[in-house]
Amino acid sequence: MNNLIETLHSVSSKLPDIENESQIYQILNDGIKQILPNSYFIITKLQPDDMNFRITHSFGFDKYFTAIKALLGKDPFQMDFPFDNLSEQKQKQFESRKLYHASGGIYEIAIGKVNKTICKTIEKILGISEVYAISFCVGKNYFGGSSLFIPKATIESGKLSKECILTIESLASQVSFAISKLRDFEALTKNENELKESELRWQFAIEGNSDGLWDWNLITNKVFFSEQWKKMLGFSANEISNNIEEWSKRVHPDDVKKVNEDVDNHLNGITDYYENEHRVLCKNNTYKWILDRGKIISYTADNKPARMIGTHSDISERKKTENELEKSVSLLTATLESTADGILVVDHNGKFASYNNKFKELWHVPDSAISKHDIDEEPLMPIALNQLSDPDSFLAKVKELYLSKDTSFDLLHFKDGRIYERYSQAQILDGKSLGRVWSFRDVTEHNKAELELKESEQKFRNVFEQATIGL
Repeated sequence: MNNLIETLHSVSSKLPDIENESQIYQILNDGIKQILPNSYFIITKLQPDDMNFRITHSFGFDKYFTAIKALLGKDPFQMDFPFDNLSEQKQKQFESRKLYHASGGIYEIAIGKVNKTICKTIEKILGISEVYAISFCVGKNYFGGSSLFIPKATIESGKLSKECILTIESLASQVSFAISKLRDFEALTKNENELKESELRWQFAIEGNSDGLWDWNLITNKVFFSEQWKKMLGFSANEISNNIEEWSKRVHPDDVKKVNEDVDNHLNGITDYYENEHRVLCKNNTYKWILDRGKIISYTADNKPARMIGTHSDISERKKTENELEKSVSLLTATLESTADGILVVDHNGKFASYNNKFKELWHVPDSAISKHDIDEEPLMPIALNQLSDPDSFLAKVKELYLSKDTSFDLLHFKDGRIYERYSQAQILDGKSLGRVWSFRDVTEHNKAELELKESEQKFRNVFEQATIGL
């Protein structure tokens, strides 16, 4: 789960630096590869003039392109897939930005434009077993989407977990907002000197857009706040004036310092644009997380900033998702560290998914071996085998359990006299084994006490029997 959070933060940190949509899709590809490394995916853009989906980018298909093109009899990048061919239900699904499982595979996402047999052949060439799709949109502003082609091995490994799906959906949301902002900024700055102030303002804030617009006159210190900006915070149009304090006084006290630093950095030319995530007080006295972005668009004759324009985006849901992931990681870590047992969780391939410090302590595992295990699966096994009285049976049992879904319990005897209880249970999801949980408990003293008790009982029994014979 830490990896998922790191991926979210990595993508989020890179998107502000983009200059074109291709960079957005490359960043998305990098993020997807971190969590689903062997998957392929394509980007389709919805053409605004004819409402047709058209493939514009592909990732991972290069070596298969010639074969796919031959099967289709045409260049897939020249094919149109009409949006209107989607059922009403799928159009609603498109607006939701939720990851959709296309049970019909490539044939389903091709909206019937490609022969089913050809679609199945392409799936075999790629070695994929599942197809998913997710949209890029903000409200009714449709940009396109991505189709993910996932190999069977990836599905069986359990990588496409609930947390992974939430992460992909969060990535799609970030991409959607990045595309929206990029297109808005491109539209905003186009022919700047020829556009009137009112035209520029309303081109940036298209009616129905879920983002709020602010337009700051740095000479008069007056700010225009769009109706959507006010609505986002629960206010009607006449409840907010054009004073800059309408915004600044509502910024959460803990966020004010960083907000001011980021604004000043842009006004002083240190950054190319202003961007900050902070909490803003709503009318109902609750705080909402806002992504605030802006850019200076005009200067005075002596080259001082004259006007800055930007947007407010509600990112509360994204923050909620990140918080839930962080809580899950924290709870798992606390649970693992609170037990007296050594816990090791491995995936289907034997790679470490999680472990606690007690596991390292019980098995005398150095940190260097743990770090190497992320690359090479071998370093830990010799450490374990060298400590055991019967390493062959230990290794045989491990191999046996990796091939089954059975639960196992036994005792491990060490060369130095230690005795551990070993408990192992398969991790099952939808009837498939995703890996194993191993639990180890040091019962050396307990077994020693039991043995001493038995010896004491035997001595007492012998004394009693001899005494009886004497009588």
